[in-house]
Amino acid sequence: MDRKLSLRDVRIRPIRMTDEREMEKIIRNSMAEAGIDRMEGYRDDVELETLYSYYGEKEKTRYFVAEHKNGEILGGIGVRPCPEKKTKEDAREAGEDICEIQKLYIVPVAKGIGLGKKLLMSALAYAGNFYQLCEVTVPEVSESALRFFERNGFGAVTEEDTKNVIFQRRFSEKISKSQKRAIRREEKAREEEEHLKAQRLADENYMSEAVRLAGKAAKLGEVPIGCVIVYKDP
Repeated sequence: MDRKLSLRDVRIRPIRMTDEREMEKIIRNSMAEAGIDRMEGYRDDVELETLYSYYGEKEKTRYFVAEHKNGEILGGIGVRPCPEKKTKEDAREAGEDICEIQKLYIVPVAKGIGLGKKLLMSALAYAGNFYQLCEVTVPEVSESALRFFERNGFGAVTEEDTKNVIFQRRFSEKISKSQKRAIRREEKAREEEEHLKAQRLADENYMSEAVRLAGKAAKLGEVPIGCVIVYKDP
């Protein structure tokens, strides 16, 4: 990876199943670097091994990754409904939909170029379609993370315990129904495109294997009755 990274070479997209292992590695390395990998709630996080399954198959839930133009994953961020036990009583009583920002981590080489903010803005743009309030829980020891969320419009509302601080940000602008429909159409189009890409790749792999086996069978003179063997010349 070239250390002279540019945001222009990075795109934000929903996570794919093939991204899970790389994103898990990034998160675990980042937690170890920040010294929070042994903290309760972090060391036993069962979601890390199944990010796509957890975030990609639930309503109003999404995990985004930052992908460099060379295909390398540089980081990610998640959005999900906020567990009731963590929401403020006044917000629950008002019937507000509240989401939680989770697992915002990026690789060391991509820090300092604004990638964290780009990921956060992508997550907030998605969350704004469904929620009125956004929360994030930050370990008290992560001073850089505390400053990051403060700079990006989050205010500390309470300490969940002696080790974490809860930040909140309210979505001030309402999105019209037509805007929501347009956003969802775009998301559906992107998802269909990703599905087609995955299907094409699977088809190519299947055909490649079929050609390989066909060539092998032809060399051995083992052509099954009723089958047509197509193979590449060696």
